[in-house]
Amino acid sequence: MYPDLYFFDQAQANYNTNDMIIEIATQNFDIEQDIQHFNYKISTDELFETHQRAWKEGIYVDDEQWAILKKTAAAMLVENSETSSKGAGGA
Repeated sequence: MYPDLYFFDQAQANYNTNDMIIEIATQNFDIEQDIQHFNYKISTDELFETHQRAWKEGIYVDDEQWAILKKTAAAMLVENSETSSKGAGGA
């Protein structure tokens, strides 16, 4: 199952921009009426096709984005130790 993804250029008053919002419903609803001012949407179908293509062809990450990814990962990395092997440093 692949979700629709919505991207915003401006902060939304009703959402913390550091959070990921997952909405689950037992009935269909029109989220685009509830969400205003989104700038870009990746549909379920587009996300699925991109995922399948990435498995077949791989992905490209430019040097600048790779450096950002490495820096972010380093900040979250738990040093390899016997304790960390038992569950990310006991967290």
